[in-house]
Amino acid sequence: MTRSRILLVAALAVVLAWISLGIETFVFLGLADREKMAADVQSMVEKEAPYTEARAKGFSQLNPDDVGEKVRNELDTALWWNTGVIGLGTIAALAGLALPRHRILAVLISSFIYWGFMFRYSFPGEVSVIDAYRLKWLAASTLNMKGTFFFKDVFLPLIFGGSVLVCATRLVRTFRSRGPD
Repeated sequence: MTRSRILLVAALAVVLAWISLGIETFVFLGLADREKMAADVQSMVEKEAPYTEARAKGFSQLNPDDVGEKVRNELDTALWWNTGVIGLGTIAALAGLALPRHRILAVLISSFIYWGFMFRYSFPGEVSVIDAYRLKWLAASTLNMKGTFFFKDVFLPLIFGGSVLVCATRLVRTFRSRGPD
């Protein structure tokens, strides 16, 4: 496969990843699921969080009456945040498809938008990545959202990480082939 085709495949993969993230966020985790998730979390709190890890993180000390409203507000904020970031990432990725001359830069920008905003937003700063994955897995298995966990926390980081590696490698090779002026 020629180098330009590899970059085209990387750009296409990033575009499809952003589009699938948008579909997953707005269709599968839309308003109905948002309400259901808030009710599920409130029900877990009312049952005094039967999981040791959640109890260790202070989950059982929440007031069950406030949980539903706080979760709904947090999910609303996350939905608006995701809308902006997904839109920005999709525009950058589509620019990579439309502008072959700037494809490397567009794919890198789109991938860094993902790594800087989407992925980092999923992990609080005071929690290590390992602990965050454990808590995410606990929430996903409890709320029956294992597919979402694998899509958002395993598959998408691999796609965006791979696109960064491909584009960075291509960028380094381009500068090496030019040689000193």
